[in-house]
Amino acid sequence: MRALPTPITRRPLPLALLFAFGILLASGSQAVAVELLPADTPVEEAIDHYINQRLTEEKVQPAPLAGDAAILRRTTLDLVGRVPTLAELDQYLDEPTAEKRHAMVDQLIASPGFIEHEANVLDTFLMHPSGRSIRDYLVRSLNERKTWDVIFQDLLLPDPESEAIKGAEEFLKTRIRDTDEATSDVSVLFFGVNVSCAQCHDHPHVADWSQEVYYGMKSFLDRTFDNGGQLAERDHGVVKYQTTAGDNREASVRFISGTTLEMPEPGERTDDLKKAEKEYFEKFKEEKKQSPPPENSLRRKLVETALAEGENIYLARATVNRIWGRLLGRGLVTPLDQMHSENPASHPDLLEWLARDLVEHDFDTRRIVRGITLSEAYARESRRGEGESPAEELFAVGQTRVLSPFQYAFSLKLAATKPERFAAETDSQELEKRLEQIAAAGRGLAREFEVPTDNFQVSVDEALLMTNSARIQGDLLAGGDKLTDELAKLESDEQRVNHAMRVILGRSPTEEEQTVLVGYLAGRNDRTEAACQQLVWALLTSSEFRFNH
Repeated sequence: MRALPTPITRRPLPLALLFAFGILLASGSQAVAVELLPADTPVEEAIDHYINQRLTEEKVQPAPLAGDAAILRRTTLDLVGRVPTLAELDQYLDEPTAEKRHAMVDQLIASPGFIEHEANVLDTFLMHPSGRSIRDYLVRSLNERKTWDVIFQDLLLPDPESEAIKGAEEFLKTRIRDTDEATSDVSVLFFGVNVSCAQCHDHPHVADWSQEVYYGMKSFLDRTFDNGGQLAERDHGVVKYQTTAGDNREASVRFISGTTLEMPEPGERTDDLKKAEKEYFEKFKEEKKQSPPPENSLRRKLVETALAEGENIYLARATVNRIWGRLLGRGLVTPLDQMHSENPASHPDLLEWLARDLVEHDFDTRRIVRGITLSEAYARESRRGEGESPAEELFAVGQTRVLSPFQYAFSLKLAATKPERFAAETDSQELEKRLEQIAAAGRGLAREFEVPTDNFQVSVDEALLMTNSARIQGDLLAGGDKLTDELAKLESDEQRVNHAMRVILGRSPTEEEQTVLVGYLAGRNDRTEAACQQLVWALLTSSEFRFNH
């Protein structure tokens, strides 16, 4: 992590000291004394310790671990954004060693597909629904092993003249025309707090979020403006607001933790200074270049403050909570943008342990991702047993999660392709090349699908696309390189059903499924190719394929 100066006039105890005294800052401002597990505990062990501890307290029996095929599918979707190939499935199921899950996770994280998928995930997280993308910047950054704190700094202090950071400026450029939007988005995306409701009044139920907090955060960004399509920042200006009592106030420059920065007294704004400033920014506007931030840039001070020791726990908690929510279906704090004292984490000690671990390992999110995907909590069976379902916040049962547009499109393309193209004996570089070709084609198809939200339902547009589109028929069902062509050449309908199920769903058919599907094919033995296309289409458009489970 880059060392940054810390221009903070009031700071809490350093993070290391807080943890040495066993202090848990929970989700908001209240401190609760706990004793965390040692810092050298493996991440997955810490996760299972805290999750199982609460399950025991609640007298809840968790679901058993899912089978090998389900864990492989779940993990491959989460780490590289696609279903596993048939060769990967066979190899994993045939592997007898107890450590095969560790080897599988490490292999996926080390693959080029992990970076590509992480870039897709972060691009959606940071840029949706603007229609703009910073994916190229993210791919470069992740390939360079930039950690999340450095990416955060790049996004808030972009330099388009730097080849390494080029493209990062789009994050602010899409938002800075509306400073309120920028304030809300920066607070939500990086710190897990939605302070936008405090724009007009103090939050009626959350003492943490007042107008003072909102306008204090806005002060960091208010001097930044759009200068003819380029970012620019003035070296002066204060935010003024009116309270609900009608009082007019000047906002202090204040981080969400309460840390307030002492700002120098503004000098007199003479006519000559105003003219010189106008000419300065006009020059950059005409050249279509971003002006460098001023010496006392408040955006820089926001970055410095947020990454300072003791303050960086806010970025760490939000980051851990986001990753947890993505991989387990809900956050330790839910909703993800409501991290405050009135909405405590389901497992506050686990959240704090993970946040501490992220800080101590320089915001290396790969470590957190690896630990979560190796935990028992992540690997639980998603089918609920008889009786009342346990509360979702206990993580006693695996959560069913809708695939993202890219996951769905990539998986559709891959599962519809002849599995022999990804055979086990294929050279590793050639295999990655073929997978990247499928992924690139999937990125185009992904634009046809909506980014899922809570209470997801397949949209009418998606249903019509999958049912009537000639493009879908051509891309997924017809052609010599397609699974349907391979199925048609098999000797029996039983072989066709079993092969299609294993390639597409990663499992063998049940007895009932075998009977129904074989019967369907047998009734169309005069048009085998068309029947195979319908079989593949039905499996690809099934709920089982549409979700990660």
